[in-house]
Amino acid sequence: MTNMSIISAPVKVSINMNESTYQGGWKAGKKHGYGVRKYSNGDIYRGDYKNGEMHGDGKYTFSDGDYYKGEFEDGYFQGEGKWHYADSDTYKEGTWFEDEYIGE
Repeated sequence: MTNMSIISAPVKVSINMNESTYQGGWKAGKKHGYGVRKYSNGDIYRGDYKNGEMHGDGKYTFSDGDYYKGEFEDGYFQGEGKWHYADSDTYKEGTWFEDEYIGE
């Protein structure tokens, strides 16, 4: 019998997930690398994934037009980033931790 090992290399996929869609990198059965996820509520995330979570640089646009652009970690807005309000020229820019704005 031959001893075969399975190599898990990133691939690109396009799938439907609970009324949302995902196109992008896929590794070991999870979102990994660059991808775009469109949620059923109209939100869209474009950016990096690691082990199935938003992780790295990305942009999360809410259905109302507000968006966060910056760093993500383990699915959270975390690190340096900017929240822009769609209905005005105002924004919050600085450090974020687990989706909460910490400050400049």
